[in-house]
Amino acid sequence: VKDAVGPVRGRKVADVGCGTGELTREMAVESGAEHVWCIDNAAHVMKRTVDNSLEGNLVTYATTGAENMPIAADAADVVLFINTLHHVRKKFIKRALRETTRALKPEGHVVIVEPVLPEEGSAHRRLLERSHDESKELKVAEAELRKFCDAPKGLFIES
Repeated sequence: VKDAVGPVRGRKVADVGCGTGELTREMAVESGAEHVWCIDNAAHVMKRTVDNSLEGNLVTYATTGAENMPIAADAADVVLFINTLHHVRKKFIKRALRETTRALKPEGHVVIVEPVLPEEGSAHRRLLERSHDESKELKVAEAELRKFCDAPKGLFIES
């Protein structure tokens, strides 16, 4: 994160698809973010994620999808999707990206990190396809992200 957006000290950060909240805690406690939104739509995960010692002024925990971020317009300095955009339901990806734009300050940054699919036919790809294959979700997320980046308030993708 620091390589992509610089230090988060004193900044407001949204951790979308926060899972267990490890990154949220790191940014709030160790990196000195002013505020962190820990957002995940999986209630069973969020139940274990909430840290009562951080909740309130420092961290807001929200059990909701990326398409319904509980963040005021132009409030976030940084919005993070770390290996999570492809988990957003296909019908909500566009809305999630619009929500990101809405919540982000004009000079803010979005960091979207997604797994890269191995080449078709490679041993690694065949192994993935035998286990939990997310290739369809990854392709949809990449396509929607590329369309979004072509929009007027688009983003730069570094491959």
